Amino acid sequence: MSYYDAELVQIPFYKDHPELLPFVGSSFYDFKYKILIVGESHYIDQTYGNVRYDNSYFLNHWWNGTHDEINSEPFSGWYNTRGVIENYLNGNRSKGHLIFTNLVKAFSECVLNQRIDSITTENSQVFQYLAFMNFFQMPSIIRGEKYWNSLLNTDQSTAIELWNVCKVNSAKVLDAVIDILKPKVVIFSSTSAFWAYQEAEHKHNSLIECVPHAGCKWWNKKCKKYGNKSGKEVFIDVLTKHLKTTQ
Repeated sequence: MSYYDAELVQIPFYKDHPELLPFVGSSFYDFKYKILIVGESHYIDQTYGNVRYDNSYFLNHWWNGTHDEINSEPFSGWYNTRGVIENYLNGNRSKGHLIFTNLVKAFSECVLNQRIDSITTENSQVFQYLAFMNFFQMPSIIRGEKYWNSLLNTDQSTAIELWNVCKVNSAKVLDAVIDILKPKVVIFSSTSAFWAYQEAEHKHNSLIECVPHAGCKWWNKKCKKYGNKSGKEVFIDVLTKHLKTTQ
């Protein structure tokens, strides 16, 4: 339980989906910088050609609280935000946790002036300074696939409808979380999630920053799109800018 849970659980969406409650680190509340990281989405254990829970299932069940069937699946833990991060912090790390490790290393180097070369259970606790949630408030339908691409799985006719439903609802949830956590900065670590938030009705633009996904190849590779900087360098620039405003 976090300091903010009494309010977070009152967000209507989280009454049906407590598994997607944001992770709020134990040091977030009393750390003056109060940074909320927003990723893209979780995903479920399906592959192309083997889709049981398709666009129609999510349209008809995910948003109205009649999703018990999918919640009984072994992979339901894959979209439990706090469970995923607790596994990471407890040392149960996998390739899918690379986003957290890259954020921890950059944050530690920039904010704490402590360089981390190799992640350990001990130094991964740096993540406790942060709050984290994914923007899309439903998992990607295909394992390891980007959210939008995963909607183009079997019934493309419903892809845009589901995209719009998810985009609108996700923006409402994020805005409600921001109202409660009151972060100093909200950093999207996903350009596709950032633009989805911008396209939906939203209210917190003044707090929003965007950096490349911390698990993509551009995190450590320079790109013209990012001013010939790597994703890590862009992230550190954002942190540095906001650190100056709190000093």
